[in-house]
Amino acid sequence: NKREDMRERKNTVNSASPDLVISVHCNSYPVSSVKGAQAFYAGAAGEKFAATLQSYFNEVLNERPRAAKVGDYYMLKCTEYPSVLCECGFLSNPAEENLLITASYQEKVAYTIFTAVNSVFDGAAADR
Repeated sequence: NKREDMRERKNTVNSASPDLVISVHCNSYPVSSVKGAQAFYAGAAGEKFAATLQSYFNEVLNERPRAAKVGDYYMLKCTEYPSVLCECGFLSNPAEENLLITASYQEKVAYTIFTAVNSVFDGAAADR
């Protein structure tokens, strides 16, 4: 079932021919004190956006700065389009989980991603 779901996601992305793929998730980790939003990318095409997104995450959501990282995730590698995987926080951290389940924090995360996207695409339009 999961493989079929992943194939369907790939087909959806490829049929849309997007300028950017953003896959949104919540993280988990064995150590419950770990928290914060993290951007992952695979390849140069997603790196610029991931770095910009991580900068916005650090400014708006994270207490401690993080760096965008290369990720070995199917959604980042299944297509030729620039892709970023957003881990919006850790469900394994009780305080962060309490934030992540609220509509106001979800809107804050979504607006942060939206702002980063606008920043990258506005900059790309200015470069033309």
